[in-house]
Amino acid sequence: MSSLKSLQTKQLLAQTMSGITTDDKSLALEIVHISDSDNPVVTLASATGLTLADDDTTTGSLAFTTYTNLGLLVDVINEDHGNSWKARIIDGLRSTSTASSALIPDSAVTAVTRNGESIYEIFMDQSVNDSMFYRVSSDRGVLRDDHGVLKTEIPQNGHRVKINGIKYKVNISSATANGLRVYEYDPIGDVETQIYQWTTVDNTETEIDLSDFPITSGYGNDLIVMFVDSAISDATTNFLQVDYVRE
Repeated sequence: MSSLKSLQTKQLLAQTMSGITTDDKSLALEIVHISDSDNPVVTLASATGLTLADDDTTTGSLAFTTYTNLGLLVDVINEDHGNSWKARIIDGLRSTSTASSALIPDSAVTAVTRNGESIYEIFMDQSVNDSMFYRVSSDRGVLRDDHGVLKTEIPQNGHRVKINGIKYKVNISSATANGLRVYEYDPIGDVETQIYQWTTVDNTETEIDLSDFPITSGYGNDLIVMFVDSAISDATTNFLQVDYVRE
């Protein structure tokens, strides 16, 4: 009976959400400054590397020739510089390349305040990486959830997400098998596993209705929707939308 009540409570608390990304708006990384040192500065040189600094420390340039993907870049920030900075991959995979000026802006990064966090946002140039992403998660913050609550104060394995539908229109080279994918991310093992795929359609608004059979993550896991092609062209009409439920 208690398990039934728990299930009913989760269903009552479920949130129906819709997320969308457009040209150059896949949010590759979120970075927060956590030390008491003043004057934090985040500088992205798209062709070479990322530098995080404050009055007391600096990472130096985290070179993209060494940290060749988002996973390696986030790991070095969190493990080697974790007393001052924390980072999280949002709209991307650990294997997503950082090379060839894939990350933007090519400049100093201005922090934005969201849910009680001052966040430095690094985006992806989809015409360089030829991919667009949207992460479906119980939250999209670094240290705080979407209500501003510290994640250390709430259980992380009691939530799951469900994708009810995907809609897109993207200017690509041609219809591509395995061009639209869903990955499941397990934060305990730090592993991303592809679980669904579809053939894409070029530059045509396309909707995939999953409401009868939603794609459901394991508890505590995320789902990552990826649109990939050999050549994604810049277009103001490009978008990738994911309709989902948090519970």
